Amino acid sequence: MNDKIASNAAADTSALSLAKISHAELKQRSPETIAKLTHICETLGFFIITDHDIPHSVIRRSIDASRDFFGLSEEVKVKYHQNEQVVTPKTSRGYSAKGEEVLSSNGEPDNKQFFELGIDRPLKPGTYF
Repeated sequence: MNDKIASNAAADTSALSLAKISHAELKQRSPETIAKLTHICETLGFFIITDHDIPHSVIRRSIDASRDFFGLSEEVKVKYHQNEQVVTPKTSRGYSAKGEEVLSSNGEPDNKQFFELGIDRPLKPGTYF
């Protein structure tokens, strides 16, 4: 993305509307809600969960911790790389640097870095959450 487009995208937040899905609806696990969630994930990729009981202070601390981690030097972040994790599969936990993942059909590396977290518990067959 060139600088002009990036600057316009940052200035125009009106186009940044995310889908919303209710936590209460998710807990019901109705076929309609599962279909809605599946559609949102397959088409938009992102969503906001509403009416949850996570305190704003916890969300704020999570955002701050994320900013702190990604502000560290690459030398420090790689100590938490996915290859250093003791879970299976290794690609489901830890840090991954810019360009390590390729999801686009044109084969270009993704311009993102990320840190994946998860709950280590077995899933019931046929469930996603």
